[in-house]
Amino acid sequence: MPSAIRSERVLLGEGESQRIVPATLELAEGRIAAIHEGEFRPPPDGELEDLGERLVTPAFVNAHTHLALAALRGRAVEDAAGGNRVEADFFAIERRMSAEDVRAFARVGAYESLLCGVGLVWDHYYFSGAVTEALAEVGVCGVLASTLQDLEGPGVAHFDTAWEETLALHGDAGRRAQGIYAALGPHATDTVSGEAWTRIAAAAERHGLPVHSHVAQSPEEVERVVAREGVEPLTWLSRLGLFDRAPSTLNVHAIFASLESMAGLDPARHHLVFCPRAQSLFAMRARVDAWIREGRSWFVGSDAAASNDAMDPRAELAWVASVRSEAASHGSALSDLLAKPSLSPAQRASCARQAWTGRSEGWAALESACAPRQLLTRVWGAPGAAHPDFVAGRIEVGALANLIAWDFDHPNAWPATDPLHTLVYADVKPCIWNLMTLGQWRGQGGDFARSVLATDGWRAARVEADARLAALLA
Repeated sequence: MPSAIRSERVLLGEGESQRIVPATLELAEGRIAAIHEGEFRPPPDGELEDLGERLVTPAFVNAHTHLALAALRGRAVEDAAGGNRVEADFFAIERRMSAEDVRAFARVGAYESLLCGVGLVWDHYYFSGAVTEALAEVGVCGVLASTLQDLEGPGVAHFDTAWEETLALHGDAGRRAQGIYAALGPHATDTVSGEAWTRIAAAAERHGLPVHSHVAQSPEEVERVVAREGVEPLTWLSRLGLFDRAPSTLNVHAIFASLESMAGLDPARHHLVFCPRAQSLFAMRARVDAWIREGRSWFVGSDAAASNDAMDPRAELAWVASVRSEAASHGSALSDLLAKPSLSPAQRASCARQAWTGRSEGWAALESACAPRQLLTRVWGAPGAAHPDFVAGRIEVGALANLIAWDFDHPNAWPATDPLHTLVYADVKPCIWNLMTLGQWRGQGGDFARSVLATDGWRAARVEADARLAALLA
């Protein structure tokens, strides 16, 4: 484990202030202890590792996933958009899962996350103690929201246990030293009662815990809450005092939430989470373009492999960028062209696109938010700063030492004239030279993926997960 690393190309700053400069990073107790920009500073004692010209960036942060659902990858995707697959399919299987199953499946999800360049996950699932063990074994940091349900779902029978697990993890200094933290995890507004939400808001305030939950993720959820409470889910949570009391909230999906219901979300503390690929497969994509125009705070997550087939939040960014063209793509001019091909509709479609890109108010906000520098903040510093107890996804003093060294000589990145553009749009997983979490390299430099998959830990994880999945689905 090096006590300092040096590179001629270290990414410092965030957003428009990002810059790539020579720097030495001193590491101590899993965090970045000092940054010496533009100069060579060997540590007084310990080991300095010189990475030469390799680009050093933060490791990615996945703002929403369910690691253990890697076990259901590809299940019933053909029918995913035809109904509520979470309730119709996943709940039935999850009711049969044991803590040992969850640990085995979450280990596989943690390995996948590591190979995607993810240093920290916001994971929401049952048996969070088992997920904690999986993350610690693999070396991925995480915020664990143990699923709380008291009205419906597999967690109803385990509400008290999940509550106790959350508070125990929050008070566990040993787990924090491993980069594993707690959040309160109410499942959704239709599976958690008002009484429980009020208790959650009070605990969030008392313990300084973030709240990570699904909100307005399905039409059924909205219909149930409106029928029961008379208002939309986010409006209801605001009335219950959640957004006044919780230090921060991550409100995941919000596909069916109106802009009016988001009025109570302070962008400094309360955030929406966009999972574009999973939403495209299972329902429809949330209107992140409207969030942008309204000034909402939002992060990007992958959701589970069961609804996405991958847990790679960086790869979601190109999907986010596509919102710039959707207004023109789905406009009447292109629809006319599809119905009756001719030059005139083609010209009108092109003019419609140019007119849209020329709208100063709508287009300028989208263009700025979808620029690579801004997109990368959605999987780096923004979700990495949403927990009061740590900072991740940034190269700054005090942040978790979760870093990636990139080999941009790889053909997938060449010529990398704009490294940030390359990180957003190229398939850069093969370009990971090595990945560090908590100041410790997790693979062999120059042979990262293969070295991770050659470990006894991965082989054992795969064998156990295979056996448990076969038994679960038998």
